[in-house]
Amino acid sequence: MPLKRELTIVPRLFERGALSVGLDFLAHPFWDKYLEFEERLEAPDKIIAILDRVIHIPMHQYARYFERFRQLAITRPLQEICDEDQLGRFTAEAMMEAPPEASFDAEIERQVRMRLDNLYLEVFHRTQTETTKRWTYEQGIKRPYFHVTELDEEQLVNWRKYLDFEEVEGDYHRIVFLYERCVVTAAYYDEFWFRYARWMLDHEDKEEEVRNIYQRASCIYVPIARPAVRLQYALFEAMSGRVDVALGIYEAILLAYPSHLETIVAMANLQRRHVGVDAAIEVYKAQIESAANDVYTKSALVAEWAGLLWK
Repeated sequence: MPLKRELTIVPRLFERGALSVGLDFLAHPFWDKYLEFEERLEAPDKIIAILDRVIHIPMHQYARYFERFRQLAITRPLQEICDEDQLGRFTAEAMMEAPPEASFDAEIERQVRMRLDNLYLEVFHRTQTETTKRWTYEQGIKRPYFHVTELDEEQLVNWRKYLDFEEVEGDYHRIVFLYERCVVTAAYYDEFWFRYARWMLDHEDKEEEVRNIYQRASCIYVPIARPAVRLQYALFEAMSGRVDVALGIYEAILLAYPSHLETIVAMANLQRRHVGVDAAIEVYKAQIESAANDVYTKSALVAEWAGLLWK
């Protein structure tokens, strides 16, 4: 019973791993382990299915997987190495071209396998081209993991250019994956969180994804000493109709930095938009009367209050 349970859980874990790291340029150790697991179970049909996925991914060792797929495909039934529509089309073409004196079934299979081999050669060349296009950017990533020390300007520029490239390519899943890699390495840099959130916001029905980006930046990675991400998160929540959440974000910032002028002004403007001018004035009054604020902050708030009344 425990073995059966393990064989049920492990493939699901590998599939979770494929979603998390499977598109990485250096994902070959993961895919090797996945293939090794299926080899231990003596499941060639699963192995060929995994290889069929991998040969489409631009990665460092793409050629090795293609050679293995090609060798294994020779021994596997046609139904395992192509879909039903593809097999039907190639079979029909082969039947039209097969010479009458040949052994019909054997010749048909030979013709179909030849067409499939040519098809997968096209896949190989396409993957090779996509890998080459990304090679320069990948070489520019000197630190693919998180560290508290700063990245040098060369690596930051490389990440910007790599993201530009993938966005132009237009593959949603690859773009998301690259952003996820980027915000691990450059987690302390606000610009990449802002850029990720803006890009995601341009897509329909991605509100929860945008919220998740801001939450990770605000609650885990970016220090509260740099509240710009939190201010943008509050603005996003206010735009989404969650005014109470936006107010909570502002209050959390002011709890740590009571004199943060930009946060106080943003809170007052939020109240002005959703409650009224009097509510905004109450925010300014409370902050001006607060002992936590110095005279310079209070004078700036008086100016903001005057500007509000004038407008």
